[in-house]
Amino acid sequence: MDISVIIPVYNASEFIEKAVNSALFFKEVKEVVIVEDASTDNSYDLCVKLCNLDNRVKLYQHPDKMNHGAGASMDYGLKLATCEYLCILGADDYFLPNRFDAEKKIFTEIPDADGVYGALGVHYYSEIAKEQFKSKFNNEITTVTNSLEPNLVFDGLLGLDRRWKGYFSLDAFTFKKTVLEKLSYYINHDLRLHQDTEFILRLSFYNKLYPGNIGEAIAMRGVHEDNRITKAINNNIFYSNQHKLYMHLNKWIQRTDAKPYQKKAIDSFFKSTTIPTVNNYLLRWIYFIKNVFSNKYVFIIEKNYMRYHKFLFGENIIGSVILKIRYRLLSFFKVSQFFYH
Repeated sequence: MDISVIIPVYNASEFIEKAVNSALFFKEVKEVVIVEDASTDNSYDLCVKLCNLDNRVKLYQHPDKMNHGAGASMDYGLKLATCEYLCILGADDYFLPNRFDAEKKIFTEIPDADGVYGALGVHYYSEIAKEQFKSKFNNEITTVTNSLEPNLVFDGLLGLDRRWKGYFSLDAFTFKKTVLEKLSYYINHDLRLHQDTEFILRLSFYNKLYPGNIGEAIAMRGVHEDNRITKAINNNIFYSNQHKLYMHLNKWIQRTDAKPYQKKAIDSFFKSTTIPTVNNYLLRWIYFIKNVFSNKYVFIIEKNYMRYHKFLFGENIIGSVILKIRYRLLSFFKVSQFFYH
């Protein structure tokens, strides 16, 4: 395998050397494409140093030398990468020595495999970060515990096939460069969060993705007080950005040849994530109840509605009761026949 590792960098001076060196550990990695996104710390200087130490490290900035965000930097890196196989690594994350073991085997034995996903572990860079976010990330791996055939991965990621359990991360995902030819665009520049989710969903729709090592971590997510996701969770930006994510996914899937239930399911996600954007308390409840009862596909994202219900209305059980009754009625009338339970 010849692999390009794309690393978008912004204010990651504490972590970038560990990330880059973890990629250079592998002889299969022929290039590490760093896209330095106009950091305000000394990240650029460190990247220059890493280039001088190993000629596999290639340093780029956006043509205008301005800050464009993680999505645009990942997108630029994908366009610059030259190897047959690609993967993306966060500047504060790192690979483990077993990172490509399963990938080498699967891509060799299954010629039509377009991508391979594995498990991601968690590394806390400080006790403060561990205390703040251990309830979200725990000390467990992020992985897919019940994988499905490649043609069902898209449905599994959306929750349409309940045999699928869990999800995978870009840090633990390797794919052929040729899969990008099937996309009208690579990474969505308009999203400041959840670009990876949107990218993975579209890749899984068009391509055959296989499970690799899903039993043990092959890469580590670095959790600290200043990374994008943890800051977004603290400020509740995380939830409002999910609405933007499903707005873009909804626009995309309506233009595809997706099955009607897949289109309606994503539309249901979009409607559920609209709830945090409604400011008036009464209108939130009206919108919540209206959408729960007007969309027969809403039960497939019951957990998504519950998350927003708890986020917006505390631990009040009324919304939970509404959802449970709604789900039982749908099951009784066999509206949910398209899906596995």
